[in-house]
Amino acid sequence: MKCVADHCKSDVSSRLSFLIRETLGDHIFDRFIKNKKVEWDRFRTHVSQYEIERYLPLL
Repeated sequence: MKCVADHCKSDVSSRLSFLIRETLGDHIFDRFIKNKKVEWDRFRTHVSQYEIERYLPLL
């Protein structure tokens, strides 16, 4: 059943991407995706003060 759920999720994502691309246009959509990738990379590599205080002593 997981494959079906993954397929549905992928289908919704591709339809949403198509809608956003059609709405914004190719140039703006490409910049939007590029900026979201940068935003995600910054988010996932950020270490909060809480994480430092909580987990550094465990090392």
